[in-house]
Amino acid sequence: SILEALDRSGGGERLRITQEELAQALGVQRTTVTGVIGQLKSLGVVSLRRGVIEVIDRKELESRACCCWRMIADARREILGSRQPVCSA
Repeated sequence: SILEALDRSGGGERLRITQEELAQALGVQRTTVTGVIGQLKSLGVVSLRRGVIEVIDRKELESRACCCWRMIADARREILGSRQPVCSA
């Protein structure tokens, strides 16, 4: 997911990845990624440039993510020593 990739990159809210690469990583068609990214763009959550997805509103993106991302993020933070949970649900 976009959030997991950002968390792993460790820096900023920009993800250097093409929509094709993201589709391959997620195991979906590029048209699916294009549609979802387009929806997020129209909501003001992300902006796009060739090869770059920039998250404008991370809180909104997090609210639209499935809880599986939150559980993974919580586990990562616990392992790395942070006590602040990502998922309160």
